Amino acid sequence: MRLIHITPGGGLGNQMFQYMFARSLQLRVPGSIVAGYNMPLWNLVRPYSDHLPKNTLRVRGDGSIHLIDLNKLVSFLNESDDRAIDLYALAMRLEYYPPHDFVSSLFQPDRLNNAPIFGPEYLVINVRGAEILGDFHVDYMPTPIFFLRELVFSTGLSPVFVGQLGNDTYSQKIRHVFPEARFLPSTSVAVDFEIIRRASNLVISVSSFSWLGGWLSNAKTIHMPLLGLLNPLQRPDVDLIPRGDKRYRIYEFPVRKWHATEEDLDYILNDHGPYPVTSAAL
Repeated sequence: MRLIHITPGGGLGNQMFQYMFARSLQLRVPGSIVAGYNMPLWNLVRPYSDHLPKNTLRVRGDGSIHLIDLNKLVSFLNESDDRAIDLYALAMRLEYYPPHDFVSSLFQPDRLNNAPIFGPEYLVINVRGAEILGDFHVDYMPTPIFFLRELVFSTGLSPVFVGQLGNDTYSQKIRHVFPEARFLPSTSVAVDFEIIRRASNLVISVSSFSWLGGWLSNAKTIHMPLLGLLNPLQRPDVDLIPRGDKRYRIYEFPVRKWHATEEDLDYILNDHGPYPVTSAAL
């Protein structure tokens, strides 16, 4: 048996990345199986209770390394039948994944939900707040409000904020700056993801969950700010810019590490400019 075993790590978005990579590897190794995942939202559940084979290659990563030698893993599994790869790393690089249509078919809800659909007159803005408002990770940061204000002004669309909206300073400032907007605080992971996925116009946040919702969507326009983890100048090991995908508008930001200092909070809450350069995905 050639086994690709997933040791799940992180939230739903991270586990989806692990599963995408595992399925990509499986396509390259005929007869291999993927197990160890547990995502009932997508009706994807396959536990693995047996001991892993002696010849198991453990692919690790603490979220700081995403470069993986895919050919090496393929060669390892093809050397004999009794081999396994224990996958914990995320490998967040588009070059590793199967085609978009194949991945989209993997993540279909097993039931209808009540997620609203926002058509072409709306700009759906995913808010990542909660723990990243603190000193959670240097490569995760909230989207600056001055950037969101510029997008709303330049597109002329009605803003809809969805996601991690609370009573924190960031959420309060968003409500103050956009008093006419619609606000949809998170009710469930399933509904949040489907709101993002069904939007006609979308602004994604620094989040694997948000990025996947956009990439798997049928949106006409996806605004992608290159902040933190999404900025190739800051994280060259990560590559999630969908080059050639005409839906995307890419906004270049300078490298900025996030420590939740007063200076950092001032940057996301107040108007600092200059406004980022924009371009279509290369």
